[in-house]
Amino acid sequence: MNSLFFILLSIFHLSYQKSSLESQYYTATVVEYGALDPTNPQDSPVEKNGEIYRSYIEEAGKHDADIIVFPEDGLTSVNLPDRDQMDTWATLVPLNYTPCNQTTIQVHKVLSLLSCAAVEAQIYVVVNIAEKLPCNVENCPRDKVLYYNCQVVFDRDGKIIAKYRKTNLFSEPQFNVTPEPEIVTFQTDFGVTFGTFICFDILFKEPGITLTRKLNITDIVYSTAWFSELPFLSAIQTQYGWSYAEDVNFLASGYNRVEFGNGGSGIYLGRNGICKTKELSAGNELIICNVPKKNRNIDLIAIDEAAIRLHENRKNAQEIEHVHDELRKREISDIQLYHDDLSLFKSIPLNSSLQHTLCDGNFCCDFDVDISYTDSNSIYKLVAYDGIRTFIAERRTVGIQTCAVVQCANDSITSCGLRSNSQTTFNYIQINATFIDYADMIILPSSVDVDLLPLVNWTYKEYFDDNKVHITASLDSNPVKDLLTCGIYIRIFSRDVETTSRMISTLQIATIIALVAISIFFLFLYRKGWRVPIRRGSQANQEPYHSLQSTGSK
Repeated sequence: MNSLFFILLSIFHLSYQKSSLESQYYTATVVEYGALDPTNPQDSPVEKNGEIYRSYIEEAGKHDADIIVFPEDGLTSVNLPDRDQMDTWATLVPLNYTPCNQTTIQVHKVLSLLSCAAVEAQIYVVVNIAEKLPCNVENCPRDKVLYYNCQVVFDRDGKIIAKYRKTNLFSEPQFNVTPEPEIVTFQTDFGVTFGTFICFDILFKEPGITLTRKLNITDIVYSTAWFSELPFLSAIQTQYGWSYAEDVNFLASGYNRVEFGNGGSGIYLGRNGICKTKELSAGNELIICNVPKKNRNIDLIAIDEAAIRLHENRKNAQEIEHVHDELRKREISDIQLYHDDLSLFKSIPLNSSLQHTLCDGNFCCDFDVDISYTDSNSIYKLVAYDGIRTFIAERRTVGIQTCAVVQCANDSITSCGLRSNSQTTFNYIQINATFIDYADMIILPSSVDVDLLPLVNWTYKEYFDDNKVHITASLDSNPVKDLLTCGIYIRIFSRDVETTSRMISTLQIATIIALVAISIFFLFLYRKGWRVPIRRGSQANQEPYHSLQSTGSK
């Protein structure tokens, strides 16, 4: 039977053709792209980037691709203007409208361009753009306009069949959010229903978990301008982990700007592995792959990972080694990476093979690690954490748990997650943990090597017991070197706290603290017998109060 799978998969990857309802697969393309920036702050680059998009759509059409996905901010660039200059960068996005041949609604020229490109290539097109809407309801912004970070879907006839407005913004002051998270799906003529969300949304319950667990969506299109963070949240590491955890086909298109940490795209097949990725490196790329349909009850869906690895460039041993060699020639400083603060994590040194239970409070993880060679220049730790973390840029505090093997620069836990080569050789890693209220969390296998690529040989077993789930995550592979992270990363949605403008602002908090401090100071002076001298004919000067707020990059 495996021989038949090898033959069929070989045929899939040697020839592309438009998918139909009867097809057992569809042809997907995602584009990693770094947008052209505006020549000056007043000039929108949307049309120029749209012209480049058209060339990618034409190329995908030559391969008979069924769907193409572009990154977040790929039309506007990440360097958006201030909100008061957004008008020419944004557009109305009317549903069930075909900009290529309809003119009753005034939309941005780029929508007409992309609509016509979809028709010419006969392909579904997914793009990210700034949407604008006049606001005539209560609680409107001061400028009476709503701007959204918007995902737009064209069908093969160039019609806008779906749009999704990003729910979880990340340092995007230009944009608004909808009062309730949008749950958006769209159907295709090749029998696959897709869900969609954008970038930071991947770490939250809405809309992703509703799509997969309530609507049973098996295929996701995802646009991102991700900032890679070690040791748990680099781009491909997170994309693959989410696809694997929810067992969905995941089409991820990333913005390319590695000097700021943006990059990493791929097409993932859930627990059937990785079809193809673009590692975190400079340059644009069109990624194309035949994706087995998950809603077909046929043996082909059960293609084992060995077959996938054999027929994909990412899994070819010689090409992997070549890619890794090329990556190692680059200076590590060429890529900007961010680092999580692990100072509150529980940890123990990992100097050799061991079996150990590590706990943070009542949360415990059982580790079984087999090491055949220890590099004296490398330091590894077992870590566990049960608590919260804050994304400063968006003032979002979220709940997490994690158990992992991580590489560290020295004995300090704060050095863990730095990127360096290691000859320490891992033969086997297994982690067991029990979680309560699985419906309110997502458990991601989380691994990455020094080349910022995930390890793919996971065995992930779940055992449900009432409201508990017991997870055994095992990494069985050929000996692994250059490991940065291997473990599980859990988002616990019930612990999330959103401190946005709808709540008390940072300035308001600072003002309250200042007033309390001043009151305490004068109360202290009063008790010491000090009185405010009264000077007739004069007024006290009042200095304005200023508060510095933390800012972050999207």
